[in-house]
Amino acid sequence: MAEAERNEIDLGFQGLGANPLDLEGLEQLLEFGHVDLVENATTQPALGETVATEGSGPVSSEIKLILELLGQIESINELVMETGYKLHKAHDRMIDLEFQLKQQEKMAQRIVELEAEVSRITEMETWLDAVITENDRLKRPLWKKVFGIKTK
Repeated sequence: MAEAERNEIDLGFQGLGANPLDLEGLEQLLEFGHVDLVENATTQPALGETVATEGSGPVSSEIKLILELLGQIESINELVMETGYKLHKAHDRMIDLEFQLKQQEKMAQRIVELEAEVSRITEMETWLDAVITENDRLKRPLWKKVFGIKTK
């Protein structure tokens, strides 16, 4: 007899849907995030006290389980949102670092170009010093050239 009652209870839960994850009939819970428990109008329990009516035990435990699962889903959702925010910030930081890297690469390339320019300028200064020395030597008066007197 007890086994027959268990089978009826099991069949009652199977009647809710063939799929144990079926959410049909839970639209209000999913939309508003709360469930109104139907209580006996004649007896109102005190705060924190549950009413044990015939056949309400498995249903209320199922509701409690659903509420616990919804609480866990909410906490997971908060973690996902927080992780998404951190991921977005990390992505922004990565874009910023990529921009800085490109700027530094441009600066490094410019430094190489400037070093080549400095080398060319140094060669030209050396050549200019040689030309100035030669010009000074050629500008000496004729008597200094004849006697071989060098000017400073």
